[in-house]
Amino acid sequence: GEGVRESGRALGKMATAAEEAKQTLSTNQQASVHIDSLHREKDFQYTLTRGRLEGLCSALVRRAVASTAKALEAAGISRTKLTHVVLSGGSCKVPLVQAVVRQAFPSCPVLCSLPPEEGVALGAALEAELLASPHPFPHQPPHTHTRKMPCSSADLWIVCPGVAPVMLLPAHTPVPCKRTVGLQSTQCDQEEVCVEVMEGGEDGRTRVTVAKFFVPHSSFNESLQVNIHWTSSGVVTVLVRDGASGWSSNVELTTHTPLHTQPVE
Repeated sequence: GEGVRESGRALGKMATAAEEAKQTLSTNQQASVHIDSLHREKDFQYTLTRGRLEGLCSALVRRAVASTAKALEAAGISRTKLTHVVLSGGSCKVPLVQAVVRQAFPSCPVLCSLPPEEGVALGAALEAELLASPHPFPHQPPHTHTRKMPCSSADLWIVCPGVAPVMLLPAHTPVPCKRTVGLQSTQCDQEEVCVEVMEGGEDGRTRVTVAKFFVPHSSFNESLQVNIHWTSSGVVTVLVRDGASGWSSNVELTTHTPLHTQPVE
């Protein structure tokens, strides 16, 4: 009879579940995959780890980065002359992709917070500006396609007990921007869990707390999400929300003064 590989319906369900698992593994170490009635009324259950995913796609990622290096070589562009590398698309959130790209381009920052649905639109808008005028950028000579854009100055992290620090927004991210990360559940005996937004580098000793959220432990589960919205006017809104219980809390920061001047609770 027809197997899973021959069933378009089953393959569609698996593709959807695989995409959800990839998104979960971008911030967590493992993801539970459950598909109701995958084939012939049989359910499918599997726990996928980030290490297993990286082992499956490592060769493809490295091949793609190697193709980028060849394209630069063919264009006569040296890697050392690059000022930034901008990743766009859903897979740019995968930690392995970011790590391999940073290894291939160690001399410049890798930006990966651009929303995938905005990448093509932003590129098209910039190209349209170039085509509309022979001198699209004021005070710059022709054929110099550069533009100064406002960017975040430091990494922003989410830190809470029992969970590895999660980068909410990397430094040098063009603004305005939006970002959402999920937090994995933790075990503790306290009624509240302190979730901190911190500014600084990978070394925890250099980070400074800019905001604190006290989340009811009953709400701290796999559906807890942290959203950041950085507007062009310099207002940064951080929202912590639990999709299951409906609990939420938000703070508003400003970049007109240093973010780390006063933690907000």
